[in-house]
Amino acid sequence: MTAPKFNQVTIVTEAVRAEGRRWGPMADELAKVASTVDSRSLFVTAFWIGKPGDFDGAIAFETYKLRRESILRSLRAGVTEFQQIADALKRIGDLYDQQDEIAALDVEAAYSVPKKP
Repeated sequence: MTAPKFNQVTIVTEAVRAEGRRWGPMADELAKVASTVDSRSLFVTAFWIGKPGDFDGAIAFETYKLRRESILRSLRAGVTEFQQIADALKRIGDLYDQQDEIAALDVEAAYSVPKKP
């Protein structure tokens, strides 16, 4: 396998950064979903079947509330994690570029003619 040329490495770092730029807006969109879910809820009456008293919907309602809270926790965690992914990908791109600059300096030093004192 041959080593990539400098312009190939640049393309990779830009691809990493481009991927990172996708995750920030996804975090924003997921935050909207979480907010919408948080602002809406069913009442216990939604779980009654027939006339009131024929079926106690309280058990189903409690299960619904637990599941709804679980979904909300997952959505909120996703918002945080999506932003962390965006930040990490940007940092990875920056670190790649920093390492490229260091490598370029090393190569330049290795192949340059030393100056006479």
